[in-house]
Amino acid sequence: MSTTILEAKNINKDFHDPITIRVLTDINFSINKGDFVAVTGKSGCGKSTLLYILSTMDTDYEGELFIDSESMFKKKEAQLARLREEAKSFDYSRIGVASTHEKDDLKIIVGIGPFIEEKL
Repeated sequence: MSTTILEAKNINKDFHDPITIRVLTDINFSINKGDFVAVTGKSGCGKSTLLYILSTMDTDYEGELFIDSESMFKKKEAQLARLREEAKSFDYSRIGVASTHEKDDLKIIVGIGPFIEEKL
């Protein structure tokens, strides 16, 4: 049986300056240990915003995020920082963005290893 290491339920994200704009709407998925995931889309579609939420660096969103079946809801910043320190977050030193030949079509590849790493 696969172990779910990351699960997003009904994630919504709004930016509020100068007007409110919804940038992520009803995002739902789960990732199992050993999975390989690609987050793709055009420039400005919300890929980086989603990755910041999944990494627990952005906590201003609606919905539920579970890491290793543990809810991140209402966790204090110190708890989230400790989680990231224990290698339970994205390795931003290894971010890779691969561009296709179309100007605005960028792809971010996310590999699921012992936890989550971004890779090209």
